[in-house]
This record gives sequence, structure tokens and C-alpha cells, in this order.
Amino acid sequence: MAMVAIWAVAIGNHLWREVPLIQPLVQRLRRAGLREQIRRAVDAGVGVYNRTWPLHQAENSSKDALAPQGKARVLCSQVLDWCRFAMGHMRKPYGLDYVSLLVAIIDAEGREVAQVNLGIARPQEFYGDGAVSQRVEEVLVRWEEEELLSPQGGAGPPRLVALLFSWGDLTRELLLAG
Repeated sequence: MAMVAIWAVAIGNHLWREVPLIQPLVQRLRRAGLREQIRRAVDAGVGVYNRTWPLHQAENSSKDALAPQGKARVLCSQVLDWCRFAMGHMRKPYGLDYVSLLVAIIDAEGREVAQVNLGIARPQEFYGDGAVSQRVEEVLVRWEEEELLSPQGGAGPPRLVALLFSWGDLTRELLLAG
């Protein structure tokens, strides 16, 4: 009898609901397949956008650099402009436009000095007084006050790295993968 029930699950998708003992197993197998698809897609770089700014160049790129927190404000503007540009090229299946943003400082030796994960956000939060705009500026101003945006101890200049992840790109990839 049990063999007939397992076989019925295999042939008819709608029949698996009729076998309460098998239902958790089928759900687990489906979730495991989805997790593997997600892992493969992210490992392949689907939905991942990144950009690096050498910090020695940012300080001379604007007259604002002479003002207090000038380097941080210039960098904030550059990071937000890049995010907006990248979001314009992202896929948004069914209106799914969520992104995740991570900003970090990498020293001359390639070590992470500081990082902040700004979480999941919508594109409108990157404009005007949006939550992401304010948080990016606050973080960069704090890092400038802590002198993390400047070379330390005679080492080469650090880099600011931004990583933007598109949930829409990932969703589209998973929908196409079937």
C-alpha cells in the first residue's frame, strides 16, 4: 500500500496532498532544490553589482572636499549615483524591485576595515531624503571622522567598495530556470 502511495505522488502532483506522511518529505525536497538553484545563481554573480572607489582620488574630485566631511559627502553622492544607475539596469519581474546594499572600506593590503549592511530597500529610498541616502551619508561621515577614509600608517590608500544585490534579477533567473 505504501509503495502505491509513493508512486501516486510521483505521477500526479495534486495527489501528494492526499498522503499526509509524504507531504513534509516532498516539501523538503522542493525547498532543497530551490536553495541549490539560489546558491548556484548567486555564485554565478546573478544580481550582484559592485563598484570600487580609490579614496585618494575622491578627495580631489570636488570643491566640497575642503569643507568638513567633504570627502564623505562627495563619496556619498558618487555611491548613490552609481546605485541609481545600476538599479536602472536591473530586472524587475512582477514589480519586484528590492535591492540589498553593503558598503565597506578595504585597506591597501586587502583587509576589510569597516562595513555596513544597509539591508533590503526599494529604489525610492536612494533618492532625496530617503532612508538609504541618509544612512549612507551618516556612515561615510562617521568613517571620515574616525579617519578610516584616509591612508593609515604610511600604507597605500584604502578603497571604498559598494555591493548592490538585486532580488529582482535573482527572481527572474529562478523563474527562467523553472
